[in-house]
Amino acid sequence: MGYQKGVNAYKNSQILTASPKKIIDLLLEGAVKQIKLAQLALDQDNFEAVNIHLIKAQDIILELKLSVDTTVEGDIPNQLIEMYEFMFSRLVTANMEKDLELMELVIQMLEEFRETWQQL
Repeated sequence: MGYQKGVNAYKNSQILTASPKKIIDLLLEGAVKQIKLAQLALDQDNFEAVNIHLIKAQDIILELKLSVDTTVEGDIPNQLIEMYEFMFSRLVTANMEKDLELMELVIQMLEEFRETWQQL
C-alpha cells in the first residue's frame, strides 16, 4: 500500500469511527484548511485554485448548517444557522471579489467556534 493510500485509509477510518461531536470538529477543521489553501492560492494569483478551495469550504459550511438539530428548543439552533449563513455568504463574496479580509474573518469565526465546540 502506497503512502497516500495509507493516509487516505487512515482519514476514512477516522471519519467512519468518529462521534458526531468529532465529525463537527473535523468539518470545522476542514473548512479552515480549505480557506487557508485559498489564501495561499490567492497569494500565487492562482484564481482557479482559490475558487476550488472556497467552494469546498462553502460546501462544508453548508453541511454544518444542514446538520443543526432544529428540534432542540431555544435560540441556539437558529443562531447557529444564522452564523453558518453569514459565513457562507462571506465566502461567496470573498470568492467573487478575491477578498483576503473576508476569508480571514470566516477563519477567525470558525476557529473561535471550534474552540468553544471542543470545550463542550
